[in-house]
Amino acid sequence: MNDERHIEIDPTCVPRGIDDLCAAIATSKSLSASLHIDVNDGLFARPFTWPYVEKGMVGEFDISFLNDAIFGTHLMVSDAREVGEFFIKAGARSVIVHVESVGSDVDAAHAMCDAWRVLGVREIGLAILLDTPTEDLNSLLPFFDFVHQMTIATIGAQGAAFEPRSIDRIRDLHTRLPDFPIAVDGGVSATNIASLVQAGATRFSVGSAIMRAPDPALAYTDIKSTAENALQ
Repeated sequence: MNDERHIEIDPTCVPRGIDDLCAAIATSKSLSASLHIDVNDGLFARPFTWPYVEKGMVGEFDISFLNDAIFGTHLMVSDAREVGEFFIKAGARSVIVHVESVGSDVDAAHAMCDAWRVLGVREIGLAILLDTPTEDLNSLLPFFDFVHQMTIATIGAQGAAFEPRSIDRIRDLHTRLPDFPIAVDGGVSATNIASLVQAGATRFSVGSAIMRAPDPALAYTDIKSTAENALQ
């Protein structure tokens, strides 16, 4: 019997400025339904990226002109609530925040998610670093829609090496949370995506393997077909 899960592949960009973002949207539009935008504040993840203008400081930005683009944002930041609101108001379909930045304040996490949903965000993901105990997710999961597992040791820039030990971690997460979508981010490529699917992941943020490929469309097709075949 075929697996009833659905594979999603989102090309990823780490914009240094608005020109980078526009170029990434132009590339991804012909490939996928959504673009995944990484945002670093220079504190939680280095180096800082757009729309930050220095460590921990967001500059003024307006991306309302991208209202026909479908995108989500991954906030690798120490304080996510305000910048998350900026992106949701600009049309972000999904927002991902890290359990390490949310911490143990369940009430604050609940209030943040409620505020984001009022603004119209469709999904909120809870990201976790590779070496953070997965038990740290437990008290926060009721407020989130999916887990976003990092599969690289150091976050913040594209091109980091995939960590094979993450496969067992995803398998354990899927066993504990069989009905909870698991997204994967970091070093994903056609060479490892089948193992990740078989471990239980269905959503993939893919950076350099697509966006730096000589032929992004061919790379996207190869990665997606490999993942879908792994569901058979």
